[in-house]
Amino acid sequence: MQAHDISGECHSLFYEILTHEASIPEIYFKIYSQVDQCGLADVFMGNVKFIGHGVGLELDEYPILAEKFRGTIQDGMVIAFEPKFVFEDGTVGYENTYYIRNGKPVSVSAFSESINFL
Repeated sequence: MQAHDISGECHSLFYEILTHEASIPEIYFKIYSQVDQCGLADVFMGNVKFIGHGVGLELDEYPILAEKFRGTIQDGMVIAFEPKFVFEDGTVGYENTYYIRNGKPVSVSAFSESINFL
């Protein structure tokens, strides 16, 4: 549950960072720093070096939210942001897709971001 909460904090931080026109490497490092401060950097994203990507005609498109991808996120882009934690017993966290409008991410998901117990 803690990892799920941290995933939610990453989504909130993503929203905050985008409103300040940060570069993609800045976004990556600020999210990674948040995760590191929570002590979960060793299981973040299964050690792959990205936290999201563009969505368009293909499912995975530019920009790639990674430390070495140069550029910024622009109005009109659709971004899949997916801060997750990969543990031995499974993966925790959630992906959400955002449309960027007026410099702010707008969720296009109709689902709750909370954990639902059946």
